[in-house]
Amino acid sequence: MSELPPQLETLLVQQVVDRKRSYRKTAIVVPVLFLSLAAASFFALSPPERNLWVLCAGAGLLGLLFFIPALGDPRKARPLQLLRERPQEIVWIYAFVVRNKATSWILLRMADGKHLRLPVQFGGEDAVLQALGAYLPHATSGFSDERDAQYRRDPASLRRPVGP
Repeated sequence: MSELPPQLETLLVQQVVDRKRSYRKTAIVVPVLFLSLAAASFFALSPPERNLWVLCAGAGLLGLLFFIPALGDPRKARPLQLLRERPQEIVWIYAFVVRNKATSWILLRMADGKHLRLPVQFGGEDAVLQALGAYLPHATSGFSDERDAQYRRDPASLRRPVGP
């Protein structure tokens, strides 16, 4: 396993940490809400409707499962592992921004047609793309419909020649 340049490692790990922080908040609030509803329905409702507490408790416990991945080490995130272990397989990188939810990712498209999403702080896409572009000079950067069509036909064709 090779190492990423320290500045790039710090930048990418911080992006993952920020996203995990928001996942933790959601993963705590949702189960607490459902478990509170379960308790309220158990004590406040009459017997036929009281079974609602089982549904709420189940949803709350299921929500806790989303909390477990948010506790993981951000340095072991799959996109970071790919960048460390197999950067030559990445042929195309671009930002994917969902404006109404104010969230964004850098998509890492590979020569085998697969992709991974690297979480990025909303508004920080350009800085991350620039840093990744320097680390992955063989990868095409930026989205266009033509590149998308080319990638669908032949993913490896987006690999750029790296020369002196």
